[in-house]
Amino acid sequence: MEAAVWTWSMASPATAHLAGRATPVNLTQTSARANHASMPSNCLNLVGDYECHCRNGWEGKNCNINLNDCLGQCLNGATCIDLVDDYHCACSHGYTGE
Repeated sequence: MEAAVWTWSMASPATAHLAGRATPVNLTQTSARANHASMPSNCLNLVGDYECHCRNGWEGKNCNINLNDCLGQCLNGATCIDLVDDYHCACSHGYTGE
């Protein structure tokens, strides 16, 4: 079976792109796994498997793990709040800034 590139999106159904035209994905191989992908990702439908290439800020087989952007970012005892592909530092009492 030929590999098919498809895009998973919460807003639209998954479609495969073969020779510039949209074709339904082989759902028997990918639907159960793809439905676990909580974030949009670009995936490759393989024979009996799939491979997803995650958007920035996400990782894992199904692109459902938010990367920790906080490691070593905040200074002076500030609390780091991890966002998707970003972070925010909540300053300690007596400190201001970003």
